Amino acid sequence: MYHGLLTEYVDEGILEKVDRGLYLSSERCYDELVAIQRRYRKGIFSFETALHLHNLTTFLPFRFTMTFPGKYNASSFKKGEIIVRRSVPELYDLGRTKVKTMLGNYVEAYDMERSICEYARGNKGMDFVMAESIRKYVDSDKADIPKLME
Repeated sequence: MYHGLLTEYVDEGILEKVDRGLYLSSERCYDELVAIQRRYRKGIFSFETALHLHNLTTFLPFRFTMTFPGKYNASSFKKGEIIVRRSVPELYDLGRTKVKTMLGNYVEAYDMERSICEYARGNKGMDFVMAESIRKYVDSDKADIPKLME
């Protein structure tokens, strides 16, 4: 029943099929971050992607980075679509939060503190992102320095 109705709405231009099981109202803008998170439900946006979502950097990554539980089956990943990071089970949920995208939708990402710490540990020559992120974090009214140090 629903499939026929969805097809009818797509044919009439009321909805647009964006991905398998994902439809977009013709009145709304496509939010790639939401689409990716729906495709990879266990993924949490991390590293420079999370820093960007928290407005801690102006750097927009070429590919989004997501962290998954260590043994998550990667066979469903579209090759090259995202950068995949793995987390040990006891740290996977640490700092998990909801963040608004630029289009006003919510996605899961790691909090500012975890994102800064992860990026600092895995930094590979992007010092300007680190410097900008720390500067913006310290200037933010949401900065929690004791939490960052922890």
